[in-house]
Amino acid sequence: MEQPHTFDSIWYREKPATESSKADPFVRERGRLVVEGDALRFEGRTANLVLRNVEAVEYGVYGTMTNPSVQVRYREGDQVRHAWFTDGRLGGYSGVFGGTRQLAQAMSHVGPTTFQDEAPRASQRRLAWILVGLVLVFIARALRAG
Repeated sequence: MEQPHTFDSIWYREKPATESSKADPFVRERGRLVVEGDALRFEGRTANLVLRNVEAVEYGVYGTMTNPSVQVRYREGDQVRHAWFTDGRLGGYSGVFGGTRQLAQAMSHVGPTTFQDEAPRASQRRLAWILVGLVLVFIARALRAG
């Protein structure tokens, strides 16, 4: 039997960013996710749920955000439901640089898992170029001032 994996600073959404209004693109529940046996347990401030009967675990970029997420499709009675999880450490940057992929890997035994890596890699490259640009601007200003 798999040992439980506990992840702190996890962001949970019950709908993807594309279904959110412009007023709440960053609205999400923050909490702890425990991957244990055939279930996922999320413990947040207001949302506490146990996901069983997982049909799919899908890693990729969903919605308008560049940060990858793990979409979990599961059954609750006769209804198919979805949950999105992202590594929220370091303000979400940990998720961009592999934390969310590690989360998906830890969930891979609860259901069929797919990894859609191209879009996250592209977002990581975009973010890296933005950071390089900011560093260059900082260096140029420092040289002018000095």
